[in-house]
This record gives sequence, C-alpha cells and structure tokens, in this order.
Amino acid sequence: MHKLIRRKAGRKRLRMAVSYGLKGFERRGFTMNISPTGIAIRTSQVFPPGTRLVIRLEAGESMHTGCGTVRWAKQVPPLLVNYTHCGMGIEFTELSPSLKEFLERLEQKESRPKHS
Repeated sequence: MHKLIRRKAGRKRLRMAVSYGLKGFERRGFTMNISPTGIAIRTSQVFPPGTRLVIRLEAGESMHTGCGTVRWAKQVPPLLVNYTHCGMGIEFTELSPSLKEFLERLEQKESRPKHS
C-alpha cells in the first residue's frame, strides 16, 4: 500500500516561461504552479520520473536557475497541451541565490494579511 506524501509547502498558481533540459536549457514550457520545494511545468516534452534536470525561470528581465528531479510526468501530443493536464512536476534539489530569493518573495506575498 502506498503512503500519501504531503507537500512541504503550498503551491502558488503562476504562469512564467521556463527553459529546462538534461544539461542545458534546450526545452521550453510554462509554469502551472510553483512553491519553495518545486514547480509544475506545462509542456509536451517531458522526461521520466527520477530524471535530474536544470531549470531556468524567466521572470521579466530576470533569469533564475536551479536543478530538480522529475517526480511525475504526463505526456500528450503537442496539439493537446492547452486542453488537458500534462507536463511534469519537479522537486527542487538546488537553487541559485536569485531563485531562492524569488521563491521567498513569492511566499511572503502569499502570507501577507489581506486588508479590507
């Protein structure tokens, strides 16, 4: 029987361009959601679970890099990418200082109390 593993951090829905690959940034997709512990990428070009990838997030003029391990992947034909759940979930294993700071800022925005 499988144990249900809980996420360590809440996810934030966010759409940003992301480049990724085995050694370089040869493939592209868009974020579906992101948290301090990982990222979900919408793409038709997936890698199998367990694969270690390099990742680059494009936040306006800023680029943030890191590494991660694919935890889940669902491949669909390219024409269906915008119509069905597909892509990869990646758990971060290494964060550049700029990516760590970017994720901390996102988390702070989420935890701020909302004013009426």
